[in-house]
Amino acid sequence: RGHYNTAPAGNETLSGRSARHVLGSNRPFFTEGRWILRRVRIVVDGMVQGVGFRYFTRNLARSLNLTGFVRNTRDGRVETEAQGAPEQVGAFINGVRTGPSRAMVSGVEVEDIPEAPGEEGFEVRF
Repeated sequence: RGHYNTAPAGNETLSGRSARHVLGSNRPFFTEGRWILRRVRIVVDGMVQGVGFRYFTRNLARSLNLTGFVRNTRDGRVETEAQGAPEQVGAFINGVRTGPSRAMVSGVEVEDIPEAPGEEGFEVRF
């Protein structure tokens, strides 16, 4: 399903398959008759509620052409799922690790999860 620990760059072997990736592209790439996407679930700990973290995350995801959602959890953390080109998902993870200027991120959990076919847009959930 296109789950990777790191984003591919250039011509690389992914799970034993050859894939072409256009450098600088923010779109998924096509190989062996299908699109390669990466979807992650990220849970962020720290001072991340009440500081604009969800809207920062939404804007970052949209700027990277990712789909998914972000929401606050009842235990004071922020949870997000994002899907798109592996390189763009990697950039998203790096951005979430920092967060907006008023946030204090103390921990980030990243988990690759199955793709959500047909998902459109990136939203803040309540």
